[in-house]
Amino acid sequence: MKKHGYHHGDLRAALVTAAIRLVAEKGPRGFTAQDAAKLAGVVPSALYRHFADKEALLAAAAEEGFDQLRESIGKTKSLEELGLAYLQFAVQQRGHFEIMFLAGIEPSAFPTLGRSATAAFDAFAEAVRSASQAGVDLEIRLAGLWSLFHGFSLLAHGGDLGRVGFRRSPEELLQAAIRRFLATE
Repeated sequence: MKKHGYHHGDLRAALVTAAIRLVAEKGPRGFTAQDAAKLAGVVPSALYRHFADKEALLAAAAEEGFDQLRESIGKTKSLEELGLAYLQFAVQQRGHFEIMFLAGIEPSAFPTLGRSATAAFDAFAEAVRSASQAGVDLEIRLAGLWSLFHGFSLLAHGGDLGRVGFRRSPEELLQAAIRRFLATE
């Protein structure tokens, strides 16, 4: 990211992008707000024109991530597609995923983040409802699928599945696990 003097353009977006990149490389605690400012091409004090601190910067990045996850979820037509969209988000949007779920940011401390997180979960719940037949216990299905999708996503995100010797791809494993879960309801 190039420095453009005082008129940076969209400095807020550049700082969020820098934070996401740094988290993907170093983890949510592996960088400073000053590192994000430097990567965005501005002096550290410029960051504080848009964010109170590093946590507020990460909250903005998490909000963006939940909005993107909600969009991905909204495009799915089946429970398998839903699971794969969740998994692909975790792997392809590594920085967002870590900020959203591993940075320890409390959504209730940031109202717009809280709304984005709730909207993403609501989209997930609606996708599960619309792909379910009448008579299914939706609460059990929702909790079970969310646990399954999130667990697989965490394992794939961290590379743990390959590290312990699973030969199939995370996508293949998740699809088989979804079918098994649905068959045992």
